[in-house]
This record gives sequence, C-alpha cells and structure tokens, in this order.
Amino acid sequence: MIAKLIMMAKLIMALAVILASSRTISSYIDGIREVFWPPPTSQQQLLSYAQKATAGTSFGYHDAEVINDMKMVGMEEMRAVTAFTAKRSVLKEKMSAELKAKRVPGDVIDAVVEGISSVSKYSNSFEEFVVDSSGTGKIFKATVMLKPDRDDDESSQVAMAVSGAQFNAAAEVQTYEEEEVPVFQEVEEIENVVETGYLGDYKVAKTVKKMKHMGTKKKRTPIFKQKTFTKAKLESIKKFLEAKTFGEVKMLYGPSHDEQ
Repeated sequence: MIAKLIMMAKLIMALAVILASSRTISSYIDGIREVFWPPPTSQQQLLSYAQKATAGTSFGYHDAEVINDMKMVGMEEMRAVTAFTAKRSVLKEKMSAELKAKRVPGDVIDAVVEGISSVSKYSNSFEEFVVDSSGTGKIFKATVMLKPDRDDDESSQVAMAVSGAQFNAAAEVQTYEEEEVPVFQEVEEIENVVETGYLGDYKVAKTVKKMKHMGTKKKRTPIFKQKTFTKAKLESIKKFLEAKTFGEVKMLYGPSHDEQ
C-alpha cells in the first residue's frame, strides 16, 4: 500500500513538471525522467570521480618515499574538500570563503575561482603552479563539480577537492618550463532550435551556452635545482597529494557518510 502511494506521488510530481515545461515530446520525457531518475548532485559526482581516480592506486596514506621527496625541497601540503549550494550572484564569494576556511592560500583561491566562475556547468579538474611576491610557490590541482541546482533556478551546486603543496620556489627552483595553453570562456548565443510537438516540428529561439576560445595563457612547470628531484618525482607527489584528498572525499561523502 505504501509503495503504491509513493508511486502515485511520483507520478503526480512528474505530471506537474510536464505541465510546467514547454509542451514538446522531449520535454515530457525529460520531465518524467527527472522525477523518477533524478540526476546526481555535484557532491555525488565528486564522489564518483574520486572513486574512479583512486581505483587501483598504489599510494599509501603515509608513503615514505614520496614524503621524503617532499621534505627534500621543503614542501608543505595543502588540502581542501567542500560541497555547498549558493546563489549564483554570490557564488565567487562563497567559493572563496569556503576555500579560505580550509586554509588554502589566497593566490590559489583566486586561480581556482577564476578557472570556473565564468561557467554555469563544470565537471573536470585542472592544475596550475603559482608563485607569489615572496617567492613562495604552490603546485595544486582542483577537481570541481559545478551545476545548476534543480530546486532553485538562481542557485548552483558546487563540490570541490583541492590538493597541492607550497614551498620556497625562490630557493629551490632553477628555472621554469613554459607552454601556451588555451583559455575558454562560456558565452550565450541565440539559436533557432528544432523541437517536436503534437502538430509536428517547429523552430524555437533559445539562448544556448557555448564555450568560446578566448586566447592562450602561459603555464609554468618548475625545474628544481636538485638534480635528483626530477619531473617524475614532482608528478608522483602531485598524484600522492590528490589520492589523499580523494580519500577524504570518500570518507566525507561515501556510503558510511550516508548512513550517519
């Protein structure tokens, strides 16, 4: 009896979504799918990403070799995991506040926020290297899941995992390798989209979001003075730090979290 009532409630919700949407066959199908099979939240997406990224990883939480390599150049770890929903009008400020509360350095926060604040949806990771005016260098990788909130058109869901380390680049880095990487920005364009209704196909003017190539920027990779500290060691450290951060994601948002 209870199962039938739940199914009836879902059917009523599906009909409500359909009636509120544009009357096309595709919108009917999307409305039903959204009620019965809701899309994953940004937090669930981040958990799934973390589980796939760490599957079969060989790093231990206290990997002695990698930790010794970090000590060789005086690296200090940074790590942040957070998930929240916020109005898009204050999204940049909220992202900055969340990362600041996790003690992420200001220039890293600026780079992360700048990297994704101009898009409405994002589901990927990016890494950078920054050096501040004191000569302190930071390597970091940010994995971000950003999507519109299904319950509020003016809000976005955000889930972030930031891993990295800082060190005295002025003392430890001999030079830098530089490469040009593309820069993209989300723009809105008006397009005529063909939709199907009961009376056949027809065109509707809709606002479509697209990623536009805006140019390039320089990406720097540090080359350390100590010859034994190779690029391979640097990559191992970055993977080690990322694995630790994803371990925290699984601890915070995994099945054991749902049971609490």
